[in-house]
Amino acid sequence: MISRASFPQEMPRYPNIWFYISKDFVSSYDDAVSVVLSLFDKCDMYRVTWRPPLEGADGEAARDHLQPYDGFSNSALFHEHSLHLRYYLKALINKLLKVKGDRTYLCWAIATSVHFEPGGSVHYLSMKEYPELQACPFCGRIDKSVAISDIYEKIRDPLGLELLLEGKIRGKRIKDAFNRVSPGLINASKAKDGVYIKRIDIEPSDFDEVNTPKIGCVLIT
Repeated sequence: MISRASFPQEMPRYPNIWFYISKDFVSSYDDAVSVVLSLFDKCDMYRVTWRPPLEGADGEAARDHLQPYDGFSNSALFHEHSLHLRYYLKALINKLLKVKGDRTYLCWAIATSVHFEPGGSVHYLSMKEYPELQACPFCGRIDKSVAISDIYEKIRDPLGLELLLEGKIRGKRIKDAFNRVSPGLINASKAKDGVYIKRIDIEPSDFDEVNTPKIGCVLIT
């Protein structure tokens, strides 16, 4: 695991999904980045290019208009959702790491931070000021033991990880506002497309330096 100190200070949380691309598959770090970006495309994500990346990232991608929810007494709280990720390259560029799969691979690594959150103007509303937002069954604070201030770290980071990898939120498939099913990486890559995902894991993290509860690993060979 790469030390938190290796990443930009502006990065608020440790990357919660790591892509490992075998050197046997691509010979350069730039090619490894292209492989991962192509997987984001297969998950119907677009590149955020109209502003510089935020939070010290080297790039961003997103998918909007996911799973509308209107079960609030205040119509101003009705909202769709977004899957948002930032990827970090500078700390890992041209470094090869040993990764275990069916054997040990030498891999390029790309670190990504992903989360699932309210979209549109509701994204900017405070849960303390609008507590009914906590009741959203998709992005809300279902676990009342989680402080509102920790909702991204302990709820929305793991939800983003689940959606990106499995195409699900809280164990169920979701759709977008146009009734299209949201794909996950587990379904997005096929050997016939030239990319083979050898392994996808989600593991608990140590919450000391790694301030996000689950880490996803994707091994591409």
